[in-house]
Amino acid sequence: MKYKSTYQSKLTREQLIAYRNGASEAQRETEGSVNDAFDQDALDGWSESGLTVASMHRLDRRFRLKKNTPYIIGTTLLSLAVVLSIVFWPKSPEQLPAKQEVKLSMEQSDAIMPLAIDTMVELPASKQITILTLKNTQQEIKQQPESTPVTDIDEFPTQILEPLKPDPIVETPAVSTQKNAKEIYLHDLKLIDYSQYRSKPTIQTERIVMTGTPADQEKKGSQEAESTITIVAIPYMDYIDKTMDYVGHGKWKQSLQRLQLILETYPDDVNGHFYAGLCCYNLQQYADAKQHFATCLQLTFSNFNEEASWYLAQSLLANGEKSSAKELLTVIRDQKGYYAKQAEKMLKGIK
Repeated sequence: MKYKSTYQSKLTREQLIAYRNGASEAQRETEGSVNDAFDQDALDGWSESGLTVASMHRLDRRFRLKKNTPYIIGTTLLSLAVVLSIVFWPKSPEQLPAKQEVKLSMEQSDAIMPLAIDTMVELPASKQITILTLKNTQQEIKQQPESTPVTDIDEFPTQILEPLKPDPIVETPAVSTQKNAKEIYLHDLKLIDYSQYRSKPTIQTERIVMTGTPADQEKKGSQEAESTITIVAIPYMDYIDKTMDYVGHGKWKQSLQRLQLILETYPDDVNGHFYAGLCCYNLQQYADAKQHFATCLQLTFSNFNEEASWYLAQSLLANGEKSSAKELLTVIRDQKGYYAKQAEKMLKGIK
């Protein structure tokens, strides 16, 4: 007998992509729009499966190849839901092994938020340094002619850059030693490629491993779960790739927690200081933002000098330090770099 699907899913592929890639607000919006039980099961299965959007594309290609056969499955979404239902359908007792243990592993930073960060309050979206603005700026700076002046911190007023925290920066390199490092872009955001300057860099972090017995193998009320914490060494580039994914989605608290761990491991990490400064600014921690941006300007690599000096000026203003901000904006204007016109306009508005 031929089968033809008559089910019409209310979920769209765009909703699934937004649900997988979006922030918690977008996920809640998608969940709220789903009323049908079948669609809800499909959404839950999609979330738990770990499958990517590429899985849909593979299904698309498979169905295009079979479009002339008499057995056509209605939609790619329905097909995905069927596959997921098969994967997650409870097995009968005789199919299950005698003992089956479930393990769930995650970085502790993804499960536990320090109170000091959790209590921070984000700026209203209209006042934040947006990721789109930063991405566009970094691309435009990258395309500047080589003759364009690069921010030289020799000209910066000393009191703006000092005092540096004695911890974790022990010794500040001389300005004359600053150089431009090799760059890499992750999630369209600029980074210094430290794999070129460190031997097998890693980040040590705690990982929580949860173990337990599935509910369908235990009597009601008798199931147990245990957790253990292990120390793992994650390659630096893998760790910062996930961190930049958080930054790219505006998850400032999660990003800051991970960036702080990078700086505990590598106190001279320019990537860590610049993006931690960005997170602190958007979380209204202007004194810390000022410190991170100032530190960027005094480390070995100069790749972030223009952006760091500009956002240092914004942090000074937000922190109520108008006089220092004006001094710094004057230097930025006179250097005639990328932010010169913006600095001149801002100076006119400061009274």
